[in-house]
Amino acid sequence: MLSSGHEYYFSFPIELNIIDDLLYIIDQKTNTILVFDSHSFSFIRKFGQTGSDPGCFDRPLSINKDGWGNLAVSDYNNDRLQIISPYGDFLQEFELIYPWKTAFYDQQLYIDVLPGSDQAGIYSFSGNDISLEVDLDNYFNKNKFGSILDKYYTYCVTDWGYLTSLSGRDEIIFFNNSGKPLKTKVDKLPLIYENTLYGKPLNYQDDFLVLATSNDHQIADSTQTVISYQTLIGKYNKKGKLEKIYELPDHLWLTDSWAINQDEAFIYDTRELRIYKFILD
Repeated sequence: MLSSGHEYYFSFPIELNIIDDLLYIIDQKTNTILVFDSHSFSFIRKFGQTGSDPGCFDRPLSINKDGWGNLAVSDYNNDRLQIISPYGDFLQEFELIYPWKTAFYDQQLYIDVLPGSDQAGIYSFSGNDISLEVDLDNYFNKNKFGSILDKYYTYCVTDWGYLTSLSGRDEIIFFNNSGKPLKTKVDKLPLIYENTLYGKPLNYQDDFLVLATSNDHQIADSTQTVISYQTLIGKYNKKGKLEKIYELPDHLWLTDSWAINQDEAFIYDTRELRIYKFILD
C-alpha cells in the first residue's frame, strides 16, 4: 500500500502508469508527477508545477512512453502534448485540442481527444505526425449518443485493433485496425449493484483486463461514507469472452485509475487516497 509521505502527498491522483519498472502517478490537483519504484514503492522524484510554461502543467491527464526514451504527457487545459525527459526536463510540445488519454503499444504512441468534441477519436503519434486511427465522433453520432458523460471512454491498443470502454453506457466496443467497429459481444462482469463504472482496459499477456466497480446509491448516506460497492477485474480473451474474475477487497473505493506490470495490478483508492498493489494469480 502506498499513501502520502513526508516528501510527497496525494490530493487527486488521476492516472497511474508503469514505465520501465517505475510507477508514475499524475496528481491532477497539484499538477505534479510523482515517481516511485514499482517493486519497493520507494519514492524517487517528482516534477512539474501549475502553469503554461514549458514543463508546467494545467490538468495533466495521462503519461506514457514516446518511443524514443522520453515521456509524453497530455496537458489538457494547455491544449498540448508535452514531451519531457524521464527527469521532467522539457523537450518539445505539440498543439492538440483537449488531449485525453495516452497508450503505448508496439513502439507506437497513441493519444485520444476529449469525448464529446467533433475531433473525438484515437490518434497515432509519430515524430511530428498525428494520424486519426478511430473516428469516435462519427461513431457517437451514428449511434445517437447523448451527453459527454454518455461518451466517456478510455481505451487500449492491441495487435488486432482497439478496445474502447464506454463508461457512460456500461459497454465495451472493439474496433479493427482500420477503425471499423466490430459486432463482438463482450461478456458482462457479474456486478451485483447498479451504477457500474468500467475503467481503463489494459493489455495482459495475450488477453486484456478491465476494472469495473458498481455501487448502490440507494443505501448511501448523505456524506457517501456508508455505501455498498463491489470492485472486480475481469480477464477477457480477444473475442470478448470472460475467462477469469479477480475479486478485490471490499474497502476499495470507486476508481478507474490503475496500471499493471506483469502479474501486478496497481489501483488508486479515490476515498483513502492510497495506491494498492494486488497480485494477479
